[in-house]
Amino acid sequence: GWGLYNDQTTVGVSWTNNVVYDTSAAAYHNHYGTHITMANNILVHDVNGSQTKSEGVLISAVPNKEWNCSADIHHNIIVADGASELFSEESGTPYEYTMFDYNVYFAHGNPTRFPGPNSFRTWQQKGVGNLGGQDNHSVIADPLFVSPGTRNYTVDGASPALALGFQNIDMSTVGRR
Repeated sequence: GWGLYNDQTTVGVSWTNNVVYDTSAAAYHNHYGTHITMANNILVHDVNGSQTKSEGVLISAVPNKEWNCSADIHHNIIVADGASELFSEESGTPYEYTMFDYNVYFAHGNPTRFPGPNSFRTWQQKGVGNLGGQDNHSVIADPLFVSPGTRNYTVDGASPALALGFQNIDMSTVGRR
């Protein structure tokens, strides 16, 4: 299933300091949720072929145009590994009312395609829909996880994520208990 999920009546939720990995579908799915904040999360998709649906790390349904912002996604590490992509789109322009910035994106051996489909540069300049350019302070770079093979997603002191304001998450509190 999905790692984090907002449904149609979700309003004003904040997802903070989550580490999502080994999901069978998207690490985060926003299905018409509004005024959502996603900050300081690590979303890693398909690290060991666990993905069974062809979705990217993030997937979003078409926004409800009556609301002016579906989500504010900032200071996250978003990684597509294996055959997955960074973004999936159900239809239309689902990221039209979502703001992105200060994120680190990394796609192991995959083309890095942003919504639209846009290159990163075009995404930064134009975005999609009404909000204009996106991710103006974000980077495409290896987040420098300490030991992703053992699911230790602590970022090394030289990580570009730390330079953007990401705060390391205590990995001793992550995973099944």
